[in-house]
Amino acid sequence: MFGVDFPASSLGKVGSVEPLVLPSLVVAAPDSGIAIDRDLPFAHPEGRALHANLFHPAGEPRGTVLLVHGEPALEEGGVFWGEDRRVKDTAPLESWSRLLAAGGLAAVSFNHRATAGFTAPEAVDRDLDALVAWLERRGLPVDRLGLLAFSGGTPFALRLARRDPRVRAVVTLYGPLELRDPALARWFPAAAHPSARRWNPSEADEAPAPHVHVWPERDWLPNGAEAYAAHARSRGFPFRLLRHPDGGHGFDFLIDDVTTTRIIEEVLDFFVGRIGETWAEVPLFGESR
Repeated sequence: MFGVDFPASSLGKVGSVEPLVLPSLVVAAPDSGIAIDRDLPFAHPEGRALHANLFHPAGEPRGTVLLVHGEPALEEGGVFWGEDRRVKDTAPLESWSRLLAAGGLAAVSFNHRATAGFTAPEAVDRDLDALVAWLERRGLPVDRLGLLAFSGGTPFALRLARRDPRVRAVVTLYGPLELRDPALARWFPAAAHPSARRWNPSEADEAPAPHVHVWPERDWLPNGAEAYAAHARSRGFPFRLLRHPDGGHGFDFLIDDVTTTRIIEEVLDFFVGRIGETWAEVPLFGESR
């Protein structure tokens, strides 16, 4: 997650890297015969491997969901390699992946080259494209894709959804939807630059796949949810805004309450309905508290 400050005791060292150690989701996945393949290299940009974990459901997968991580805070600028902090292995991504697999979908947690301050967004696009191509070669059903994006992964997931018609559903959790917001400059110094307009959800004229955004109203990261909701409706985008009035960044693993549980269940139902072979028509417009 982008810029989350955790106490030093929550970080464990493995060799020369410090993987993020975060709590699991407040909703546990049932033990339903899930199979997991870990640490599979899917691309080698700049001579370094990027890895993925594949979560397989008990039966034939009805679709595939990619979990697009955000960007942990850095002391210095430059390209951030998710591999350096093993973001894909954090408990929240593990928990979400298990829940999705329990619902009959293949889930993929992976590392990408997130960028400090949004300085090299093209690298993330290339990593996502490489991942989808690799999954297709492995025989996973990429014709029915879903994207679950966290925090700073939001603009990249929505851009992929606009570029690739195989994406059927997108859920974004506590991520920025308006990159021109001056309040974002502390975390995304380059996001408001004209060169970043292609990644700004609030400047997009093309509709992404059906999209649910979850806005925890006590989030410290400005996300422009209400402005984007107006933008989406004015252009007829299939969009729904879910609110957590008491939630903050990372509420899905930090706040154990009825609202968090309901939101997680709605997200899972949305993915299963939109990606699964039954293609349930879920109403999208409107808001929920």
